[in-house]
Amino acid sequence: MKSKKIKTRNLPQDRMVVRTVRLKPLGLCCGIFMAGVALLLLRPRMMTLGIVIMLLGLFATFIMPDRILCEFSLKYMVIYNQRDTTQCMIIYYDELFSWEYEKHGTSDLLVLTLKDGSVETQEMYSRASILSPMNSYAPNKEIRHRKRKGASA
Repeated sequence: MKSKKIKTRNLPQDRMVVRTVRLKPLGLCCGIFMAGVALLLLRPRMMTLGIVIMLLGLFATFIMPDRILCEFSLKYMVIYNQRDTTQCMIIYYDELFSWEYEKHGTSDLLVLTLKDGSVETQEMYSRASILSPMNSYAPNKEIRHRKRKGASA
């Protein structure tokens, strides 16, 4: 199996990263800031609320922690879920048996099952951020659970 845990410094230097999934949604943070600016400019009576929203956007953008959750390349994906931040897991798409997105209360999980039976999990916060690249590079490998009628949640 080519898929394995490696040191991040041993990742191929010539790799071309097509998509990166980060912990912090920068687009949303900037959108919050811009909403505060718009509120401040368009509704001067709501200046306090506009300033609070702007500060919230700035706080989320510059103060809250951020890290890379996973990267997608043409032949493999790299997931950074190791306790040791100098390590990562490289998973080749041809060795991927199935993948599943599980929703949980605090954070969701991307569950990757390899052809040798091993399972890797990655903490995620948005299904939309990984749906397109996973369907592009690992098509028809998603496990979907159908909700049954009358089943209690």
